[in-house]
Amino acid sequence: MTHIRIVLTFFASIFFVSCSDDESDMTNIISDYIIFSHHYDSVPINPCKLSSHELNDKNSILFEHDVFLQDLSFTTEFEPATDEPLIIEAGKTDGFIRIEGATINLYKFHSSNGIKLNECINLITPLAKGIRYKIGFHKTLYGVKFFLKGENLDFERWYDIDEDFMQNRLSGNPFFTIESGSVTVYKSVLSSDYKENAKVMVIGDSFIEGMASIQYGYPINSRWCAQLAEAITPNNCIIDGRGGEVVCDQWFKRLELECSWFSPEYTIISMGTNNYSRVDEYKIYMRQAIDLLKTKGIKPILVTVTPRYEIADSPSPSEINEWIKNSGELYIDINKAIINPENPSKWKNGFILPDGIHPTVEGYKAMFERLKEDCPFLF
Repeated sequence: MTHIRIVLTFFASIFFVSCSDDESDMTNIISDYIIFSHHYDSVPINPCKLSSHELNDKNSILFEHDVFLQDLSFTTEFEPATDEPLIIEAGKTDGFIRIEGATINLYKFHSSNGIKLNECINLITPLAKGIRYKIGFHKTLYGVKFFLKGENLDFERWYDIDEDFMQNRLSGNPFFTIESGSVTVYKSVLSSDYKENAKVMVIGDSFIEGMASIQYGYPINSRWCAQLAEAITPNNCIIDGRGGEVVCDQWFKRLELECSWFSPEYTIISMGTNNYSRVDEYKIYMRQAIDLLKTKGIKPILVTVTPRYEIADSPSPSEINEWIKNSGELYIDINKAIINPENPSKWKNGFILPDGIHPTVEGYKAMFERLKEDCPFLF
């Protein structure tokens, strides 16, 4: 599995650090094959040969962007070209399914090791030449399903989001790669059960992703965005959260991409708590985001930011919040919902986790109540 780890590490450096390594390192990768479509069956067949046999053979297809949609499917349809045992992987950098002969291995994110083996399942027989298979995953608000399907083969494995969040996290670039053998790929498609014209999209940072809740033993769907999704139906509320996300050029490009896939009536931008040392950058790219959304006929909704205990004396939260309130845009005053009125640099008791940054279940409840008060039109 060394080969694919090197490929993915290099690929991440290309697209996320914008380095200028020799393009020859990418000669085995096809980066424009995987597409997004709301209708898998409407995607035409586009045969593509992948092989590990020769040095210059194409052996991997990768999507050029990380995708953080809560509801996301990734399906690759392929056929083994020979009877030799295959080693293939499909998924995302931090969570994938690996077929090695007659064995299915499922890997997940691990905070210290990057990835680790989660489960190993034996197939009755290896994959066979001349049979088409579909491999991939479908993650939702409630969990993720990995699958491998073909003639006389119907493998599925479900992981509940609260019971195994690290298997659900699935960050990184979608990919399909062959480490040993050769296959014909017919199509590789990203899709989602979200409505193309959903009521609202929520794009944000760790408050929206929710990993901190899991780390402290709370259910992840205590998030205010998940409460909103339950209230208006999950496929009508697009959720996109990435822990540590900063309002910057890279984030803006991801917003542009997802706005080419969806046309919600509203987009809530719950960002800024990671910009306290980069307030000017927040203002520049937030203004660009607002203009982008309006150009596409989408109504932006901003969200005020909250104090962080390690920088309790920083003026940045107040500066960002004043900018939001004076922007002329709709906004949700999340900060007002959770601060101590007697000390605005502190959260109310019981509303913040011990990390001094993220909300508890009670904190999320207060945020959701404020959402209902400030944006009744969403319900």
